[in-house]
Amino acid sequence: MQTDALINFVVFSLALGLGVTVFVLGLLLLLSYLGGWGALTRKYAALPVIDKGALLEEKPQRKAWVGLSSFGNLVVARCFERGLELTVTFPFSPPLFFPWDDVRDFKHVNAIPFPQMDQFMVGGRLIRLSNPLAELAKRKG
Repeated sequence: MQTDALINFVVFSLALGLGVTVFVLGLLLLLSYLGGWGALTRKYAALPVIDKGALLEEKPQRKAWVGLSSFGNLVVARCFERGLELTVTFPFSPPLFFPWDDVRDFKHVNAIPFPQMDQFMVGGRLIRLSNPLAELAKRKG
């Protein structure tokens, strides 16, 4: 009798753990999609076949915003000869690669607590990076 109760408890615990995991991963996927990263992925996914050119600059970001979503220090921005790549250590969020021609409305903005941020539009989404990129400013400033 006790063995059956123990087996039922273990099965219930595993099922509950699996359900919570699926829920959390689904919620992360939904937030990524609604926040803009998922929408940009359809057009700007950084596929291995893309020729990016040489790496010119790389900066981890203290804070990055894509659309309404804020990504703490999870984003790394890389400037290549042919465009800008953003990678994030977040489930279900592949890297994005923006050709320079698609980066629009670039400007430096001041926002507390960051003294200066890069802000630009890509595919109808506003992107802000807390650590300014010299190469981005040189090409689009």
